[in-house]
Amino acid sequence: MGIKGLGSALMSRLIDCMKMSKLRRAYSLITLPNQASEALHRKFGFVQVGQMTEVGFKFGQFHDVAIYELPLHFGKN
Repeated sequence: MGIKGLGSALMSRLIDCMKMSKLRRAYSLITLPNQASEALHRKFGFVQVGQMTEVGFKFGQFHDVAIYELPLHFGKN
């Protein structure tokens, strides 16, 4: 496998491992803007559940950070 598709392969394996555990939800924090990362997370069923304003700092400036959530065990509370 080349570089293309590596993110999807890693995400798929990570989610599979989490689903085999007793974890109920997965969370991801994404510095905005980051269209590629947001698209990858949505592809696997993550939904944005929040956004923090100007809390991430990279490349010399502050950025908003999105909070994404994925339920791992559907049908359970």
